[in-house]
Amino acid sequence: MIRRNRNALLSAVVAGLGSAACAQSHPGVGSAADSLQLAHSMELQQLDSNFVARPYRMAIRSDRSVMISDIGRAVVWWFGPDGTLLRVIGRRGEGPGEFMRPGAIVALDDSTIAVHEYGKRILKVLRLPTGVELRTVTFDAVVPFGGISWRDTVWFGAMAVQRGSAAGSIAGVASLMRWPIGDSAATPQWTAPDGLSHNGLPTPLGGLASQVISVDSTGFWVKYGLRDVLERRARDGTLLGEWKIPAEHRRGVPAERIDFASKPSNWTAREFTNPFWIDVTFSSDRGFGQRRDGTLMLVTMDGIVEGKVLLGTFYGSVLDPLHNRACVDWVLPERSLAIPLTVVVGDSLVVLSQEIDSASTGRVHLMLRTFTLPTDQCRWQPMPKESPASH
Repeated sequence: MIRRNRNALLSAVVAGLGSAACAQSHPGVGSAADSLQLAHSMELQQLDSNFVARPYRMAIRSDRSVMISDIGRAVVWWFGPDGTLLRVIGRRGEGPGEFMRPGAIVALDDSTIAVHEYGKRILKVLRLPTGVELRTVTFDAVVPFGGISWRDTVWFGAMAVQRGSAAGSIAGVASLMRWPIGDSAATPQWTAPDGLSHNGLPTPLGGLASQVISVDSTGFWVKYGLRDVLERRARDGTLLGEWKIPAEHRRGVPAERIDFASKPSNWTAREFTNPFWIDVTFSSDRGFGQRRDGTLMLVTMDGIVEGKVLLGTFYGSVLDPLHNRACVDWVLPERSLAIPLTVVVGDSLVVLSQEIDSASTGRVHLMLRTFTLPTDQCRWQPMPKESPASH
């Protein structure tokens, strides 16, 4: 009975999220590309009576332990570096130390984490290993992705949502939020001067949610979802430069479908009236981080929504803007039951996926794999610096 209940729940998750498949199996998605190299593979410990239902965000701590927010069971899972389950943090509820839909996780230090309560404008700060809630932090924005801790401050990309100019559409303004860890509120450090735009028009919600950042000692690298442009900004938000990101293999779908997906007029009211869109093509950012040599790794997904099924291909690219070059679009050889989670850690890409075993027993494995991009085999492409005025 336990196994049947587990399978029923996972079937519901697949129906709700769509199933992600290796895009080469679908004629409309992807194309031949070099593959990222598998460096390490590990299964995370689960029991039929104690399993991850719907992983939503993942964080890798400095000790290589793994924390996963699960909006299906309203808890945070904590696995050791060897894959053993260390602790289940929280439970469903709205009280201290409880979650309704835990989202992004930020490791603050060795003994505390911050967890975003999805759909609410709060972060819950928890003590490890007990999971006792220490306090909450408020902010006036929606936070779709995790924050980055730099010294005593957390930075994260955010958006303030507002109604779009067309009936039923959503627009928004992108900002960078600054949270000094000792404070009780996060505040905007700067706001994108023109909001988020694509070809001069407001972006659909999917593009707004794709803002990702990397932080270093002097400023920020910023990437927005529907723009193949990398920005360099100073601490005060001043735009220092933009670089065009080449795309060699990505968007391997017909150009007319890309054009359809890019036009805001085709997104009108869809966010509210039809959650299972038909014939929608999109590209979204799934991870971003600074490598040890100062270059950047960007992870993107190209997908097509057909009915209730999401077909997608994941790509890894190394960006070297200071030398005006990029090594782009190495494909991720990944299969999963639901959309995999990706995190950039150092020079590696860490991928979490739920997979049904090949023996067809119905057992679902929670796999953690580490991939590397072999830069010694890169075919570098030009990544020219652009004038911001060109946009």
